[in-house]
Amino acid sequence: MKKHRVSKAMVSLVLLAALIGGGLYIELPENGRMMVIPFVIPLAVGVWLWIRQGDQQRLHLLTASFLIGASLFFMQLLLRLDPVLMFIPEKYMLAGFVVILVLVAARKSFHQYVLLSLGLGLSDLCIQAYMWNKTGSYVLGASYQWDVWWISFYLLIAVRGIVRYLNLPKLWKRKRAETTS
Repeated sequence: MKKHRVSKAMVSLVLLAALIGGGLYIELPENGRMMVIPFVIPLAVGVWLWIRQGDQQRLHLLTASFLIGASLFFMQLLLRLDPVLMFIPEKYMLAGFVVILVLVAARKSFHQYVLLSLGLGLSDLCIQAYMWNKTGSYVLGASYQWDVWWISFYLLIAVRGIVRYLNLPKLWKRKRAETTS
């Protein structure tokens, strides 16, 4: 946060706006709604962090977020078409799946946040387009997607803390071969 010049006051202001304006929505064409805070705020912060990266990192983050969004959409579609595969509630399965994908795709915490925000936003757009085709209505940033976002966010923080506490990165480093002279 210090690297990107984000103060505690700014974070508190964003969280306060999310708390106060959580129920605000905008009517969209074709019988749709967009929940302002749950959909716009994570995407806006993710895009802002994405813009502040270098060209090579931006390309990597954009590609990875598209892949994460598509993977989540297909996972949701699979679980809705065949609910037998759900051995725990769908929210927790999706959150675990997105955390695994984010941890594989990025190491730095702000890169992981960008992937989480953009990937979940893209998957929400895709699943709502699918639902609009089936039901005739859609809600971007619905409470279900907001729950998945928060569960994923806290699970990502917990997994990063466990990895850091157990000092697991040292286990995965390659050892150099000893040379004989």
